[in-house]
Parts: sequence; structure tokens; C-alpha cells
Amino acid sequence: MRLNTILILIGLLGGLLLPSRANADIEYWQGFTTLMPLQEEAWGKLSFQSFTVAQMAPRFDGIGILRFSNGPVWRPTPFFQLGAYADLIYIEAPAGHPTQEYRLNLEPLFLGNVGEHLRWINRSRVEYRMFPDRNSWRLRNKLRFDLIHTELPFVPFIDNEVFVSPFDKGFDQNRSRIGAQWQLPGSGQSLELAYQWRWRKNASEVWDSDHILMLFYFFNPPFQEASGR
Repeated sequence: MRLNTILILIGLLGGLLLPSRANADIEYWQGFTTLMPLQEEAWGKLSFQSFTVAQMAPRFDGIGILRFSNGPVWRPTPFFQLGAYADLIYIEAPAGHPTQEYRLNLEPLFLGNVGEHLRWINRSRVEYRMFPDRNSWRLRNKLRFDLIHTELPFVPFIDNEVFVSPFDKGFDQNRSRIGAQWQLPGSGQSLELAYQWRWRKNASEVWDSDHILMLFYFFNPPFQEASGR
């Protein structure tokens, strides 16, 4: 936990201190996530997650990036889960030459509470990325804090995620978010609205910053309802 926190702080400070160009892009991301319970046994809970997100920006003609992600999630304890996902990603390059990316992801996640009102979530991700002309590895780490058990009608949160491509680009992206999550009527449904500030290194080794509005819907029915127990 301490090492992950230090790495995230270094990434955030590095993103703030690195030079950037004057222009920044504006994007809108809309996502839909389902986590469907499959089996609950003594060795843990097994679910299947599906995630779709569309990313739109003025530099694209319509949807710029469309990602489909699917895979099993194993949760042996309330404080740890492990996901394994396969991704198909459509990329509409600004120059008008669309391409595709395929990913294999391994995603360990730890979570816990600090006192009564603060929940932390630390998610790492190991990605093997496959493009038409090359393959690469990327490591990601996100630390998130939720303010819980308050009188507010929503759960405020902040998080930060660092991206490292160890064999080519090195540290090349940082994402910081602030937002809120609302529980919707009906079991297991929630809506998340957030602002994301993203730093990314372009092909010229110059850092660009983007301002992103994110709207995500989650459908996570409980095991008791899904299994009839």
C-alpha cells in the first residue's frame, strides 16, 4: 500500500511539473459495466464482467475509441479480487486511418477502509497490447479514495492512475479524477460522474493535457439475488 501510494504521488507530481503544450483537448467518455455473479463457493465468488466505453473528442470524427472488455473476476476475500480480461478496441485515428488493438489484461485489486468514512481501492493492471504492426507491455496502477457513510446523497471520490510502458515509452500517461457516485433505484445499480485531467506523452515526446467528462453506469446484482440463495 505504501509503495503504491508513493508511486502514484510521484506520477501525479511528475505530470504537474512536466512541460506541456498550450493547447488541451476536451473529451467525453460514456461507459457501461456489468458484473454478473456466476458461482459462490468456499473458495470465493466468481463473476463475469463486461465493460464497454466510447470516447469522443473534437479531434475525431464521431466516436474516437470504442472498447469492449470481457472476462472472469475471482474474489476470494472481501479485500481482494483478481480479474482476467480480453479487450477489443477500435481506434479512429485523427488522420482518418482507423485501426484496432487487442489486449490481454491481468488485474489484481485490493481494497479496505481507513476509519469509518474513508474507503481505499488499489487496482493494478498488466496489459499485453497487440497492434497490427507491433506488440507491447504496459503496467497501470490506480489508487482511489471514497468518502463513505455520510449524509450526502452520493459518494464523493478522487483517484489517480499512472501508466508505464517498461520496454519502450516508460512513464507516458497520468490520469487524475474527481467525481461522485449515486446509487440508483433497484439493487446493484449505480451512476458515476467524474472530471478527469489526463497527461499523455505524444509521438514528439511532448506532454499534452486533456480535460475529460466521464459518465459510467454500473449494474452489479448481488449474489443472493442471482443465485436464489
